[in-house]
Amino acid sequence: QEGANIHLTLDQNIQYFTEKALDAALTNFHPQAAWAIVQEVRTGAILAMASRPAFDLNDYSRTTPAIRMNRAIAFNFEPGSVFKVGVVAAAINEGLVATNDVFDCEMGLWYYGGRPLRDYSPHGLMDVTGVLRKSSNIGTAKIALLLGDERLYRYLKAFGVGKATGIGLPGEEAGLLHSPSRWSKISATRIAMGHEVAVTALQMLNIMSCIGNDGFLMRPYLVSRVVDRNGAILQETHPEAVARPITERTAALMRSAS
Repeated sequence: QEGANIHLTLDQNIQYFTEKALDAALTNFHPQAAWAIVQEVRTGAILAMASRPAFDLNDYSRTTPAIRMNRAIAFNFEPGSVFKVGVVAAAINEGLVATNDVFDCEMGLWYYGGRPLRDYSPHGLMDVTGVLRKSSNIGTAKIALLLGDERLYRYLKAFGVGKATGIGLPGEEAGLLHSPSRWSKISATRIAMGHEVAVTALQMLNIMSCIGNDGFLMRPYLVSRVVDRNGAILQETHPEAVARPITERTAALMRSAS
């Protein structure tokens, strides 16, 4: 019996250039691995997804699980400074800060809870927009403290941290976000800059797309529809908003500030 046809959301041209860019990165920088995803902001549709190292599908039995891993969804990592956007967005959404509020970034060294926190470059007084653009660890940490542990945790959960996206591909990881009961006094200041937390690339991309999509967090999907031999649609995927962590106004402010 003839099987059904699976129609993917992948764009052939975007997929080609994504893989070409990954291969160039491997050649130029010699990383152990590389991966990339392109997502349509408004719908959550995946336009390209690639992971390196790759393998020959005709020689599947001779590959190892590490090579077969789709690192775009199956590799947890500490996101680092890119994570700051979610923390700042939460504080703006709560009305705790405005983009022109000023924070003292302590010329690059600040002690909190008896532990030092440093910036890559020393900065003094900066507004929230400057904190984002200069990626100040100290400024973002102070903003996170205004939120408090419970509120920060609630927003990160709403952004999808610590939960699999449900894209439907095998091997997807959920990331890592401990409950505030397990946080130390300084945890919020470290989580603010993407430490003590782990995400997949798809989770992090979803947060960025949420800001681009007026605050709507979309469920990512790769299969648009399944059609049988007679043209009947057996399965069809429609864009689905799974949460709205921030308002349209907050999302617009974040886009202009970043």
